[in-house]
Amino acid sequence: MSGHDAKELYLLELPPGGGEARWFFTLPISAAGQAFAWELSDAARLYAIDRATREVIVSEVK
Repeated sequence: MSGHDAKELYLLELPPGGGEARWFFTLPISAAGQAFAWELSDAARLYAIDRATREVIVSEVK
């Protein structure tokens, strides 16, 4: 999940039976944006859209 303005993603843990999501980890990324997607064939590759510059930013997460 993202906060839309910060250059970070928030990884949440979802309980198996429902209930509240729990914050697990904050991952710094290279773009602030309202849209992101992981590459299905490469789990280290992340795509993000920078709304201000109208660019798609491709990052490698390690």
